Amino acid sequence: YGDSLRFKKEPANLTDIQFEKTEDMLAFVQGQFPSAVVLFEPVSKEDQSYFQIVYQIFNEKPTTAGKTFTIGEAYQAIKDWWFDLPIIARSSEFFTESNKKLSETISQAKVKDPYLLIKNDLLEGMGFDPREKLSKEKLGTIKKLLDEFRIFTEDIQNNIEKEIQKEFTVVFNAQSDLDVDIQDAMKDWFTGLSKAQKDQKGLYHNNDSKPLIKYPKYVNIQDLLTSTLPEAYGFGVIGDWTSNHVSAYIDRVTRGKEHIEKNAPQVSELKVEYKNEIEQHGDQVIFKGELKLDAKTDDGKGIIYYTDDNSDPTTSKQRKKLKQGGTLTVTGNRKLKLAVSDGQGNYSAIKTINAINDLEKYKIIRNIQGAFDESIMFIFPKDQEAAWVTITSLITAMRESGFFKKDELNQIILKALKESKE
Repeated sequence: YGDSLRFKKEPANLTDIQFEKTEDMLAFVQGQFPSAVVLFEPVSKEDQSYFQIVYQIFNEKPTTAGKTFTIGEAYQAIKDWWFDLPIIARSSEFFTESNKKLSETISQAKVKDPYLLIKNDLLEGMGFDPREKLSKEKLGTIKKLLDEFRIFTEDIQNNIEKEIQKEFTVVFNAQSDLDVDIQDAMKDWFTGLSKAQKDQKGLYHNNDSKPLIKYPKYVNIQDLLTSTLPEAYGFGVIGDWTSNHVSAYIDRVTRGKEHIEKNAPQVSELKVEYKNEIEQHGDQVIFKGELKLDAKTDDGKGIIYYTDDNSDPTTSKQRKKLKQGGTLTVTGNRKLKLAVSDGQGNYSAIKTINAINDLEKYKIIRNIQGAFDESIMFIFPKDQEAAWVTITSLITAMRESGFFKKDELNQIILKALKESKE
């Protein structure tokens, strides 16, 4: 049905009847459409070869060798191929004049009759007269044109992405447009920025500069250039483009980079040195007893603010000042946050320090005050420093318990020491 016969309900009706089930054919032959016109057109060997060319070029699935393909199968293959393409590959703006007519023809596949699309519009889109008989030479030209059209269409997104990579190569002065070279160039650029320039909350930022600072991870450079950054700039992912935004996209990246380099406030950089730390892993500093840290700026200018309650040192009412070269002493587990101000409302990036006193784990701490048969877990000390923490914390807990009158606890401790010697 539909391969060699065309049916119309009315002589002037431009829409062919599509027979999708036997009942449709029965309704026709039983006279339910008395004004219908039957047009008979035999399918020639050249037609069959034409259908096969269309099907094999655009079909994605494996096929049986030697199979004869119908016009319906050719239509379905080209329609499925087209509408499986990304949006950018179906947008007429990205086609050359020689390919644009063919792309516009295929884009109408969902609303076109299979016969009209394959036997009329597709041939016209390639520059042929549908009324002319197909010849071997024409079939060869058709195959060449459709092959080239498919390759061109499927390369649209890839070509746009390559163009973007070449532009990024220029903007960031990369050695080549290879992923790894662009990645290295962008990393080097970001690493060379000051902390004030890298500060995502910096007041100097504008809509061009923010995305370059917000996404400093360059693990997947393709995803960054074709998805993350264009979305951040409001253009959407490359695959969804309906217009060519390459020039506008690169222009904003270029302006953003220049803005960061020229307009960021030159806030002094904070320098912190530790005394008597045991270990340091990133922001975490482990010490025993007390930690001393010296803070100053690289140029001796600026005001150093800090907090020890996890609040923001650039805005917190609890923040304190630390003199240039001043020493801060920490005894317990604390989360310190420090930032430098230029006195005009600009701040450096916030430095966070997780100070952990290794001796705190030996301290005896009561969980529930006054609980019956209260049990406490603690780590047994491994040296004198740790033992001092355990013993003093136990004595403190005993004093706070209210079990003893003045000096009674001292007498018990002395008695215990005496008995332990015996």
